[in-house]
Amino acid sequence: MVLAGAAGCKGTQREVIVFFAADATQADHENVLKACTGVAKHTSPEPITAGTHRVAPTSDVRFRIDNANDRDIARLEACLTKQPGVVGVQDTMDTT
Repeated sequence: MVLAGAAGCKGTQREVIVFFAADATQADHENVLKACTGVAKHTSPEPITAGTHRVAPTSDVRFRIDNANDRDIARLEACLTKQPGVVGVQDTMDTT
């Protein structure tokens, strides 16, 4: 019975969260979003909402990767980690 309920779920939202240095500017955040949008299939940026930078200044840039494969994710992460101000990325499904 539990399996039937689980099979009906659409699944878990999966994202790559981008972490920035504390001194990264809002322009750095926006530039990363622009630079890495479209570099990999099946990845899509989430918009930075007004005021987000002040609330979560080091992790307001996120990309949805629900349908991405390992190659797509690797391409996206390669783009993200070479951008100025980025100190790391995290896949929300990464449990290590």
